[in-house]
Amino acid sequence: MVPTLMPDDYVVCWRRSRYQTGQMVVVQHDSLGIIVKRIAACYAVGEGAWRYALCGDNPASTSTEAMGLVDTGQLLGRVIWTVRQTP
Repeated sequence: MVPTLMPDDYVVCWRRSRYQTGQMVVVQHDSLGIIVKRIAACYAVGEGAWRYALCGDNPASTSTEAMGLVDTGQLLGRVIWTVRQTP
């Protein structure tokens, strides 16, 4: 699959959102920093607590297994708009 975003593209995200499988999100990852990934799966882990498995659109991106699950608090927002850089 071809990457959805290219280097130097900008994204606008909505911070207050319900997250669902398939949505593109901005994440503050513990070891990778701020990244943009797609939600592959959602897991309820308690009363109102969720964890998410993330994946990339590019086959060369970091694997879901290498990233591990992320908590809702690590999600900075759902991508609602992208701005492409023109050459």
